[in-house]
Amino acid sequence: MTFARYKSEVLEQPLYIENEKTFGDSAVVAKVDPSDRQAWQHLVLLEIDLKAAYEKRNPKDLDGYMSEKALDVKRVPQTMQEFIAKYPNSFVVTTALAHIEYSLCDAQNKATQAIQIYDKLAAKYPNSEVLKEYLPQYKERAAAKLSSKVAML
Repeated sequence: MTFARYKSEVLEQPLYIENEKTFGDSAVVAKVDPSDRQAWQHLVLLEIDLKAAYEKRNPKDLDGYMSEKALDVKRVPQTMQEFIAKYPNSFVVTTALAHIEYSLCDAQNKATQAIQIYDKLAAKYPNSEVLKEYLPQYKERAAAKLSSKVAML
């Protein structure tokens, strides 16, 4: 499947699915906040773009393409910060935070940089309920990874 085809299919998919019988049901799709739907679509398209380089380097690794390791870890933090800037009140922001955590804490072992980004986001968007709720958890996990790294030294 080409990226253009996949992108067009993403834009047509409903976000909220109760079960296989309600997939695409207009009543079910109507339950989704339109801004969350737009944010989700935007995030999926960003993920596709971030994985494009992996697909070019590993054309036969079809399973790996859908995994976290396929994301371009160097570009993820900045891209996800830009995404959060666009949709600071969307619940989809939690996925962007997870991408930042994986990219910096797991893939690159830069937990300090992750903590700095979390602090910057908290200062920049003090009124975002989603960030108020989830940033402390991400910051705590990054601090734990940082302390475990220091303990290993």
